[in-house]
Amino acid sequence: MEHCGQSMSSYNSMFSFIDSWLFFAGVFIQRYKERMLGHLIKFWWVYFTLYVINVSVGMDIYVMKYPMIRCLLLTLFMIGFAYRYPMIHVGKDVSYGVYIYHMIFVNIAIALGYTRSWMAFGIVIVVTWAVAYFSTIFVGEYSRRIKERILSAGR
Repeated sequence: MEHCGQSMSSYNSMFSFIDSWLFFAGVFIQRYKERMLGHLIKFWWVYFTLYVINVSVGMDIYVMKYPMIRCLLLTLFMIGFAYRYPMIHVGKDVSYGVYIYHMIFVNIAIALGYTRSWMAFGIVIVVTWAVAYFSTIFVGEYSRRIKERILSAGR
């Protein structure tokens, strides 16, 4: 069986690489954090600028329609920015909710054909954050209360 001129076994191995390469980039950054973090903190704005240029120009290395350079630049920017400004606090910690929900809305935007729209990008960010926030408030707080009841009943 073939897909885009490749056998399915090579397609599956390529798909596995695409699924995992950012994970391994994160592992690499974590492993060499002492060497890399100073650079990422100092030059986060360079990675952000390069990311915006890359998105605007549309030049990238695509593997199965997956923009490799864009994702790497965004990763380096986000890590550098997060360590540069660790005291940014938005009230509730919605990071887990953002992690859980973001790809749902990214995939909806892609399915609707909004792959190069700054407006769709902004909408995805706002909707993801809102769903993550309300999920944290309602589901998270409810779960904590149930957990406290269970733990206090066991004493």
